[in-house]
Amino acid sequence: VVVKLVGYTEDQLYAYVDDAYKRFDWTALYIPKDLENRGFPVDKLTSEKFHNYCYGKNISLLWKVLRTFVSSVLATHFTSDDQVTRDSSIAAWVAEMRGASGANIKSFPEIKTIDELVDAVVMCIHIASPQHTAVNYLQEYYQSFVINKPPALCAPPPNSLQTLRAYKESDLMKALPVNRPREWLLASHLPHLLSYKVAEDQNLLNYAVSLAKISALKGDSAVASAATTLYTQLVECIEIFKQNSKDMDDNTIPYDVLDPVATAISILI
Repeated sequence: VVVKLVGYTEDQLYAYVDDAYKRFDWTALYIPKDLENRGFPVDKLTSEKFHNYCYGKNISLLWKVLRTFVSSVLATHFTSDDQVTRDSSIAAWVAEMRGASGANIKSFPEIKTIDELVDAVVMCIHIASPQHTAVNYLQEYYQSFVINKPPALCAPPPNSLQTLRAYKESDLMKALPVNRPREWLLASHLPHLLSYKVAEDQNLLNYAVSLAKISALKGDSAVASAATTLYTQLVECIEIFKQNSKDMDDNTIPYDVLDPVATAISILI
């Protein structure tokens, strides 16, 4: 469907996606590193300077919460780095992720320590849950009004100051997919479909509650405790995120994208 909208040929689009995949740097995109590399040190995010950067403040807190949870659960199985190094399942996972016949992600860590294992697992959950939510559920807001973000232009834009000054409303209308009803409808409706609200029984909060109850019934007190802590911290996040949104200069639309109630559980969690 997307191939018909973006203004590239099918081969060009797949080449673009393939290039992005090959350049994906697994460890560099761990949230603390990623934010630091982009000029947003985590320890400075609560300062007035970054009061409008809700995504950075919220996602860094969710990473910390998920890391606490993952650390607690993995601690029930791993107590030393040597155990991690000798674990055949971890070795097989690393080989599959790094191997040419597998994911072929060379930046995936070798995983020799508990910390490296925790970060790798958190990253899996992060990509499929909060990060996916942060990107996916803003599509309707930005893209459903097609002229705000058309998927492609139907006529070339001005390429000089002279042509820009001569650019008229009629030229703009020619550049937009106004006279292409199929493309227009797809461009407006796809973001809506992709932004379908997360079902209540599929959000992070419900997962934490369910895991705590099931683990308690099974007599697994360590995991039950980890899940209870996850739930408690997620509830605290709700109020913190609301305040982060209120602290923004523009309060027209609240930034509630990463609200745990609206964040889908990862299939990997």
